[in-house]
Amino acid sequence: MNNVHQGRSRLRMTTVLLVILLLLFLYWSIGTQVNVYDRASVGAVFEILWFPAVVLTFGLPIFSAFQWYRDNWNVKSIFLLIVLLSIALLLWLAV
Repeated sequence: MNNVHQGRSRLRMTTVLLVILLLLFLYWSIGTQVNVYDRASVGAVFEILWFPAVVLTFGLPIFSAFQWYRDNWNVKSIFLLIVLLSIALLLWLAV
């Protein structure tokens, strides 16, 4: 019974991490492609969300790599995918 709970918990965590990663991709792509300061309300939302976005952009690959380590560096782990997508996001932002 405990293994079932751990499996559900891990699946829930990976789903949340993937949704956060998708939202980060959307945030940064909108921020780089659209002038968010044309409308004051959208600019205010972006100003409020910039710090959590920066923290999550750099913290998500570290947290996912730690979870991948706890998963015994399993190549089929979803955490590896999250790490690779997070690194792709960082490289995309650097270019």
